[in-house]
Amino acid sequence: MMTCRECRKQFVAYIHGELSPHRRRLVAYHLDDCQACYSIYQQERELARELRLNVPLIGQGGMPKDRLWAAVQADLNRPRRKSTLYRARYGLAVVVAALALLFPWVMGRQELALAAPPTQPDPLSAIQRPDVTEPIPSGTAVALSAAGGENTPTPQARPRHAPAPDITTAP
Repeated sequence: MMTCRECRKQFVAYIHGELSPHRRRLVAYHLDDCQACYSIYQQERELARELRLNVPLIGQGGMPKDRLWAAVQADLNRPRRKSTLYRARYGLAVVVAALALLFPWVMGRQELALAAPPTQPDPLSAIQRPDVTEPIPSGTAVALSAAGGENTPTPQARPRHAPAPDITTAP
């Protein structure tokens, strides 16, 4: 048995007699049983009949062929008018392209002054201790020594909390 989808694919060939006898018989059996496919078949058959009657009449209007072709040629040869907006868009594109090309050249003509990078400080030329009162010439870099005149080590730090009861302190 043939499905509706298979049958509908065969309608054009069935209407024009292009199917094999076996396929034609299968489509006919399906059309006898299926009302939906039969109504679509009738529409297709009517469309084919109208096309057969009306297609030969195309081109046989009231105007002779020579006058028709002359009108087509005249329409093709007529110059087309371009809109000013169309020209303005191309003009704007040319101006933008010219500016893009000239911008680096114009900017290269100016002498730009850039800020100088920072310099390193002068190296230390003297060490000043708190107990020395000699004047140092101005403009001399000075490092202050925190250590006094003696070279004493840093005193031992004392803990701020009480020691744990089970720990004995060693002298």
